[in-house]
Amino acid sequence: MRSYDRAAGLRLLFIARGRAGHTWEVRREAALMLQRQLLLLPPTRIAEHDFWFVKLALKRRKGIDLPLNRDVLREGFRARDVKKFVGEWRRRLKRPAGLLQRSPFGQCAARWQYLAEGEYRIFLARYLFSPEEVVNRVLSRVWVTKGEELPFPQDSDLIQAEARLAAKALPKYEARILKLLCDPAKIYWVSEQSDTAINSLVANPPGSVVLVVKPPGSCLEFEIKRAGTPTSRPLSVKFEHKGENVPPSHRLQGGSLGWHLRFEARAAARFSRIYRAVHGKAPAISIIHCAKSIQTLPTAMGEHAVIEFLSSRELFGDGFEAMRDALRHCVRAAFDADDHGVRDLPGELGRTMNFLIQAWPGQAVQSGTSSLRLDRLVDYLSPDGAKCYFGVSLKQRTELDYAREFADQLFEEILGDFSRPHHRSHSYRRYLSEVFAKNRRRADHVFLALLRELGTFWGTLAAVKGYSNGESFVSRNIGLRSERSCAQWRVGLRFMDQDDLHLPDPRLDDFSPDGLLEGMLLDQKYVSGSKNHPNPKSSLFALSQIYRVAPPVYAAGVRMLKQARKSAVKKTMVELKRNILLRDHFSPIFLTRALECDRLWARYSRERERIGKDPALIGQLLKRIYPVASEGGKMKQHAKALRESAEHFFLNPNA
Repeated sequence: MRSYDRAAGLRLLFIARGRAGHTWEVRREAALMLQRQLLLLPPTRIAEHDFWFVKLALKRRKGIDLPLNRDVLREGFRARDVKKFVGEWRRRLKRPAGLLQRSPFGQCAARWQYLAEGEYRIFLARYLFSPEEVVNRVLSRVWVTKGEELPFPQDSDLIQAEARLAAKALPKYEARILKLLCDPAKIYWVSEQSDTAINSLVANPPGSVVLVVKPPGSCLEFEIKRAGTPTSRPLSVKFEHKGENVPPSHRLQGGSLGWHLRFEARAAARFSRIYRAVHGKAPAISIIHCAKSIQTLPTAMGEHAVIEFLSSRELFGDGFEAMRDALRHCVRAAFDADDHGVRDLPGELGRTMNFLIQAWPGQAVQSGTSSLRLDRLVDYLSPDGAKCYFGVSLKQRTELDYAREFADQLFEEILGDFSRPHHRSHSYRRYLSEVFAKNRRRADHVFLALLRELGTFWGTLAAVKGYSNGESFVSRNIGLRSERSCAQWRVGLRFMDQDDLHLPDPRLDDFSPDGLLEGMLLDQKYVSGSKNHPNPKSSLFALSQIYRVAPPVYAAGVRMLKQARKSAVKKTMVELKRNILLRDHFSPIFLTRALECDRLWARYSRERERIGKDPALIGQLLKRIYPVASEGGKMKQHAKALRESAEHFFLNPNA
């Protein structure tokens, strides 16, 4: 159809809402067609737009003088006045890009089919599919077994308060979906029905052990961490990988350790509160809304308890002996590290019980995440990105029309708004180059803005003597997401996987400078690398590859990163002196020692050359912090840490 038709629109509305009993797939086709119909409606016909606003429940009754519902502001709109709202509404409907583009029927059909498969890109779907229908659809695409709530004993009030604040900031539609997903009695697992496509309602991104839920017509997503491996065995145990011991947090393959979920929830909530006290807004950090303890899991022989699965060769299948050997090593290593457990539990069953006590298999539902992680975007936006996505990840033939729509989907996320080339490109590689060339100023602007955000997050964490051993900054743990705010598309970072985020404990009075400097130096390594050793896993490197920036823009980005980091450090230190709400997150003795440390590090940075010629001078500097003779061991540790961390920006402003 080339022009607007109210009767056709009403018929599509009837189908899309499920009143005619059509399948989910037909309903989303109808929703996309309705979106195109409303775009064909001339913008000057305000009364007709008002008619549809009522039909879609954006307002209670007709009348151009009556405002729209207040919730449209949370959906990213700026105006509630009908006349002003129409322009914003039409700009929002135009995404996905090219919805009205005319092309030969075969190309149009391929593009249309690809668009309809991605519910979150069909904006009108949020007004046509109820939250309950969405969650039921999610449940039909995954395995569901039994679970129960995993409690947060430490700082549980803080964790729950931050989760409530994050949920309150969501539009009502997404908040309801999140609440339904947080049912503690339900554990979600990857199944044969789970998609790997990035535009799916619920997907298991290739190479991951999570499920991602993208609500229809939404700019947001939720992550279910972790949801098993996409094989016949959702869980397994591993102790070694390529001759090296795996970290304790990765010994339960396919699942999360309940202890680590509690640690991560507390660390993310504390840093969110600290960041807000300094900057007046929350950081773009993933927040855990619900943690669940896994009771049962799906097997080829039905639903069984975790202890049965890990104890039965028949249930586990191939590799049972290797898994049991790894489990024995895990239990022994945990006891050597003074972990939880009951040493005198007898036999193999007792060993399995100890492993479950030490691991406490769990699952969490998070907001503030993005499945488009930086390392994955680097691959997808490379010249062979379409082949990598369709051929390797999806194991499908790479169709050029699908590849262009895939590229548009990526550009919507990394640029927010962009212009498409007018002519038809003949390859994925060429299409990427043409879009970047046409949107060069926009790409450079977003690149610099993201580095400002990265520097602010990093500087704030460093200023409060926090660190993540690089885990919060490595490119695989940071994602990109574009959101609609005040009628504008804004691209931002998403900092995820805070399971190694260490912050000074308010119940402790001291900190270990050697571990602190080592952890902060690893953060610096995965933010930017060093001058002589660029790190291909750093977030700076990944962003430069994603946006294909020229050397002058890259240099400007490095300056922006350092400037933002420096400003965040300075602002945080000022607030630490005067902001009572911020100071309450730390012990008084720690604040004093931290201030002395800052002075020491500043003096060290000023006298680097002199200290390099006479290392004994380090001891003289340290005596102000460790005046008591019994603290000589700590002074040696600190001196060693200073020598080994000379590249850290606190110690070397030129780093």
